[in-house]
Amino acid sequence: MHEAHAPEHPFTSLKEFLFHILTISMGVLVALAADAGVERMHRHELVEETKSAFTSQIDDNRKTISAYNLATAQSDASLGRAIQLVDTDFLGAKHSLRAAPHEFLDLDTGSWEPAVATGAFNYMTIGRVRKYSQIHTNELELNKLSHENEDVWLQMAEFNEEAGEADKSDIRAVKKLLREAAIYSKWIAIRERELLKLYDDAESDK
Repeated sequence: MHEAHAPEHPFTSLKEFLFHILTISMGVLVALAADAGVERMHRHELVEETKSAFTSQIDDNRKTISAYNLATAQSDASLGRAIQLVDTDFLGAKHSLRAAPHEFLDLDTGSWEPAVATGAFNYMTIGRVRKYSQIHTNELELNKLSHENEDVWLQMAEFNEEAGEADKSDIRAVKKLLREAAIYSKWIAIRERELLKLYDDAESDK
C-alpha cells in the first residue's frame, strides 16, 4: 500500500507547499496507473487463457464427434437391418445388433466452470459469452442424449443374451427399443450439426 509521509520541515512558503502537494499527487497518480496497468494485464491474460481453453476443448470435441459419426454410420446400418428382420428373423436381428459398433458421445465440457469461477466472462463481450453459453448448453444436451441412447442399447443387449426364440411380447419390446434407438440417433445427429455450427461461429470470432 502506498503511503504519503509528512514533510520533515515546515513549509516556508505557499509555493513550497503547493509543490509538495503536486509531488504527492503525481506519486499517487503514477501508483494508481501502475496498479490499473497490472489489473488490465491480469484480465487480459485471464481472458486469453479462457479463450485458449475453449478453443482446445472445441478441437477435441470435433475429433470426438468425427470418430463417433464413423461408428454411428455402421451402427445405424445394423439398426436398420435389425428393424427389417425382427418380425421374420429374430436371430438375424440379434446378430445384426451384436455386430454393430457401440460408440457413445462424452464431450468435454470442462472449460465452462473455471471460466465462471474465475470471473473471466466478466471481461468478455456479451456476444462471445453468449456463444460459449450456447456451446456449453448444446454439449450438455448431446451428452445427455448419448447417455440415454446408451441405456437403450444396453437394454437391447439383454435380449441378445437370452435364448434364440422369443414370444410376441419380447418381439414387441425389442421393436420398441429399436425405434427408440433410431429416434435417438436422429436427435443426436441434429444436435451435432447445431453444435458444429456453433463451433464454426465461435472460431470465426477470434
